[in-house]
Amino acid sequence: MMKSAMARVFGVDLKAVPYCIGVALLLAGMQVATALAADTGAPDAARGQRLYEQHCGACHTPGIHYRRDTLPVSRDELVTLVDLFRRQAGLAWTPEEINDVVEYLNRTRYRFPPK
Repeated sequence: MMKSAMARVFGVDLKAVPYCIGVALLLAGMQVATALAADTGAPDAARGQRLYEQHCGACHTPGIHYRRDTLPVSRDELVTLVDLFRRQAGLAWTPEEINDVVEYLNRTRYRFPPK
């Protein structure tokens, strides 16, 4: 009788507690993953500006973006050029960071239509 009384506290079966904790942790993890996925959906032009100013601005002054023979000629080409210069500079940017820099440059200089 004592053993069955110990197995239940406040009407809760203590054998089920580890399972309930596991389910709660799984659901919490799913919420975090969903929030992160939603957060990375759109490029962050403000973060792109910070990355550009920190790593590119010393050589790439604003005048470089307003040459007569402007490169790039499309947003896809802009992505390619940002990635090329990133690799030449030895920067380990994620695809999201590359897209953030592209978004910043596109909003402030090139104004290519959205994809």
